[in-house]
Amino acid sequence: MPGTLFIKPVEANLVRDTATLRKMDPYCRFSIGNQMINSEVCKTGGTHPHWKQSLDMHLNIDQSKCLVEVIDEDLPKDDQIGSCEIDLNEVRKEGQLKKWYPSQHGNKKAGEILLELSFQNEAINPADEKIEEEIEEMRMEGEGGHSPAYWENRKYEKRTLL
Repeated sequence: MPGTLFIKPVEANLVRDTATLRKMDPYCRFSIGNQMINSEVCKTGGTHPHWKQSLDMHLNIDQSKCLVEVIDEDLPKDDQIGSCEIDLNEVRKEGQLKKWYPSQHGNKKAGEILLELSFQNEAINPADEKIEEEIEEMRMEGEGGHSPAYWENRKYEKRTLL
């Protein structure tokens, strides 16, 4: 189901350190489909960064994974510390989660990141709800076997006639 994903990176415990002569400046990057958003940088956060910022991303109905990367801001090029994936279906089902996610770099453990996640459905107006019911009725009456895109097009056609 479409809606908004609210993400708050809280803290991380990192075992991979990409900085040799200084403390790392970690930030988080969240990628869903072609959307990408970065958190604030935790200056000199080292291997135990904390963040206070909340972010939000729009979710389409077919999006089920969010790539999370913890990155060290560095010149001339930022270095990936580690990454993990969030199961968006779990977040949709639970509504809210606060969970430690293990992070990997290649095949090695890079640490873990604590994320607070919540999902909010898009509001459905009464006209859309009626269209949903009519489409479901057509499916039940034997017009099944069509792709999800076919049914989305039918909904679009019905909405434009209203």
